[in-house]
Amino acid sequence: MKISVYMETLAYKYGGAESYTASLIEALQSLFPASLIVLITEHLRNYPLVSTEKLIEMQNSAYGTSIKKENFSVSYFNFEKIDENSARNKFSRLFRIIKKEINAIKRFKSIMRLSEGSDLFINASFKIVAGKAKKSICTVYFPYKPCTTSGINKRLRIFRYFAQKRDSAYKNSYDYYFPISEFTKENLKKYWLIPETKLKLIYPPVKPISLKAEKNHSQILLCSRICRDKKIDFLLQAYENSSYLKQNASLVVAGSAIGEDESFMEKLQAISPSTKFVIDPKRNELEKLYAESGIFWHAKGFGEENPFEFEHFGITTVEAMSAGCVPVVINKGGQKEIVAEGSGFRWNTLEELAERTEWLIRNPEEADKIRTNSIERSKAFTSGNFRSDINKNLSEVLYA
Repeated sequence: MKISVYMETLAYKYGGAESYTASLIEALQSLFPASLIVLITEHLRNYPLVSTEKLIEMQNSAYGTSIKKENFSVSYFNFEKIDENSARNKFSRLFRIIKKEINAIKRFKSIMRLSEGSDLFINASFKIVAGKAKKSICTVYFPYKPCTTSGINKRLRIFRYFAQKRDSAYKNSYDYYFPISEFTKENLKKYWLIPETKLKLIYPPVKPISLKAEKNHSQILLCSRICRDKKIDFLLQAYENSSYLKQNASLVVAGSAIGEDESFMEKLQAISPSTKFVIDPKRNELEKLYAESGIFWHAKGFGEENPFEFEHFGITTVEAMSAGCVPVVINKGGQKEIVAEGSGFRWNTLEELAERTEWLIRNPEEADKIRTNSIERSKAFTSGNFRSDINKNLSEVLYA
């Protein structure tokens, strides 16, 4: 059997979707050991081409997976990343928007071509694409709105034609959709009107942090990509604004900064000079930080109304909980499903974030009770549960 998996950024970016895909490939190799797994991914212009061996090493090192090189290959397609927001004038912006839409059409065709002949195609990306395999599955972290709703596709007939074609294929060519949270599932139904019978909720797999270290109950950990949409600058400011936390707690920010704006990193360091930054940590470094930290912060979605800007699940939150970090996270998106009552705190304002964090440090015995509940809650999102769900639902598709 040949299984094609599409994730566009796996060769050059680290994050939750990439972690999910690495775990998915690992699960597929375990469930179908004799099958050929083909990863379809982008080769960005000006980036070196990553060999299959190097890509496997990157994933296993970053996410603690055990992907094997046997029966595994990579199919690249060239792709140019275009940022219309950096255009100098309206004409330049329009040109970039048109070029970006042309690239999206090229991507759509590339995926169809590269997946042709597969027994199963799995779209593990955010993109509105479809494969050309016998059976198809779409993992949904959070749904993009239909292509036909974007401005250029509404204004120009030729682009509207291709947008309708992509939307139709995305909605009708998949046997099942695998939303990663109830939050994502409800928005998928809202934007795409997918019938309930095609929706199979499968929470992402999260490998528990098994490393043990002396716990510093007043060390706050923030683990995410170092980018603007994670709202790290607001968390740093909240820390700086609390005289209690400044005197009684330490803050550590750990995550990947590959491809991000250097000026943003400089801005973060200027906001909170006393904060420790661990950039592009190896997996063992990250696990040590989880193991020794007492509290975990997360803020993606702060100040946003668009649900696409929320955290749609929260793998790092679950990892932190498994290591005994008490989560103090924003009350939005998938975080609401992860942090159940008694297993941590959810906040709506930065003042609430600081107050709840201060309370945990002032009340260590109560914090330890919550910490125990956090560890127990994290067990709902194990790799074993994920593999069982994947096996059950893929069997329904493949052997129906």
